[in-house]
Amino acid sequence: MTGSRPRFRAPRWIAFVGPLAAVTIVLYSWKLDQAPVHLTHDEVFFALHAESVAVNGTDLNGRFLPVFFSDRTYEAGREPLSIYLTALVLKLLPLSETAIRLPAVLVGVIDVILMFFVSRTVLGSAALALAAAALLALCPAHLFYSRLALDVVYPLPFLLGWLWLFLRFEEQARPWLLFASTFVLSLGVYGYASAELTSPAYLLLTCAVIVLGRHSHPRRVCAIAIAGFAVGLLPFVAWHLVHPERYHDVIRAYAIYDAKLSPLQGARDLATYRSIGDRVGAYWNSLSPSFLYFFGDSSVPDSTRRAGVFLLPTFALLGGGLYSFIRGPRSNTSWTIVAGFFLAPLAAIVEPVVATRRILAIVPFGILIAMYGWRLFASRFKYGPHLVALTCALSLYHFVAFYADYLTEYRLRSAE
Repeated sequence: MTGSRPRFRAPRWIAFVGPLAAVTIVLYSWKLDQAPVHLTHDEVFFALHAESVAVNGTDLNGRFLPVFFSDRTYEAGREPLSIYLTALVLKLLPLSETAIRLPAVLVGVIDVILMFFVSRTVLGSAALALAAAALLALCPAHLFYSRLALDVVYPLPFLLGWLWLFLRFEEQARPWLLFASTFVLSLGVYGYASAELTSPAYLLLTCAVIVLGRHSHPRRVCAIAIAGFAVGLLPFVAWHLVHPERYHDVIRAYAIYDAKLSPLQGARDLATYRSIGDRVGAYWNSLSPSFLYFFGDSSVPDSTRRAGVFLLPTFALLGGGLYSFIRGPRSNTSWTIVAGFFLAPLAAIVEPVVATRRILAIVPFGILIAMYGWRLFASRFKYGPHLVALTCALSLYHFVAFYADYLTEYRLRSAE
């Protein structure tokens, strides 16, 4: 009897992630051309550049495949990933509101899938990982920016990729995993401007965990991490060497200090009492429960004002997660996640304004901390499982209310 061909077996994780990814695609793409009700100025800007790249391979200024895309309203130049991905989509689909918003939807779905892998590594449970990925899919801020033809959501896949690879390195101690993690992390700077601050901060966090975690040969291991990050930054550095004016354009665009001053004078200007107070205040307010759980961004184009960054009922889970971290025992993984949460609002101190788009990196870390709280309540308290079930039910209710408003009344409010 001749041997039969072995049957193809799909990876077991597909049974978990596949249905969730399908639901996420539906939620994120439903009435994509209707909510928000019209394209913003930035969406039009990205779309025009993307169409030019798709047709001619150049931006609107005639530059061939540039690293940054600029116009009169933003001379510093927008980050390229969203524009190039949109250009790729426009090679396949005709120009429309749906076509130019679709790339952000795809990025959002990738985030949800990566969240499953990160959470499974952290929590050691496919069921809890699926719950964490679902919380990300239902997160108001994540859904909001995954439906806009903007670049805000683009650093998240690289942040999640870094976290997943770095945690695997912590388990297996394979140098290539560390190099790959920081290389992936560096690519976030091509996604959105806030990553130009947060990505180096997470590189420093990586090195801190390596040193404090008592790795053997920590200097050599840190050198590998820095090398991976440096390789990814080569196009970024090359562009600034060729176009040194971009530094002053960024300083001017975000009013960090008077662009006419030298960097040393600018640093002295930033160190004034008022400047420090304003920036500390912006950081603190970015972590306020009112902002994170109740109302979100004060700008109508950036929030429905009917939900915060996270779903309101998950506040109890995040509090439980922080409690479990404080009580210990603590590991390199828990230190990385909690520190990542508090590093995310650093972008708010550059221009001291509380804005969801500046701190979107907080979302995956907040959900992972909430899952620590989920596990704490479910395992250590008599009525913990009931509290978790109630939180999940209320979270789903809050999301349905938020989503219904987003597709109906918010359209009218955002059109004003």
